Amino acid sequence: MLSPKIMSSLRKNIKKFTWSTCMEYRVKSNRDKYCNLLFTSELDIKSCQYQFCPKCCSHFTDITNKVMRNLCEQTCSIVDDEETTNKSWYKCATPTFPTKSIYQYCDNINSDDYSQGLCKIDMCNLCCAKYEFNSKVKISRANLDLCYSICERSRHNLFNLY
Repeated sequence: MLSPKIMSSLRKNIKKFTWSTCMEYRVKSNRDKYCNLLFTSELDIKSCQYQFCPKCCSHFTDITNKVMRNLCEQTCSIVDDEETTNKSWYKCATPTFPTKSIYQYCDNINSDDYSQGLCKIDMCNLCCAKYEFNSKVKISRANLDLCYSICERSRHNLFNLY
């Protein structure tokens, strides 16, 4: 932990940096530490730790320049190493315990295999869509699209889950 004097000095000089600074922090643990430098209030720190890119970018971009802020946020989320290593959303298409997953519901309400398979694909897509909300882990648009395509490509596996 940095001394209060160093923290104060860093906070005073932090505005000298540009929004490219947000791209330097690729791993969650480093981002969390940086949030402690950027903000003083506990609420802002927690918000930054939960949604690093929007919070960091809003700190370094002019509030009226939405294009620059959007560019910052998109670039920041692309370089998010944490998200690329944490692909737990793969479980949408390949649940750890298929008999205890939502897919069992599809088997129970549909009598024919085709309807069961379509229901399972719908549930997989729903899992992707709700992943960020349910897991509290940010997912980029690119990875969300990848999740959907995995559901579609897993069609055969999903049709055969028991």
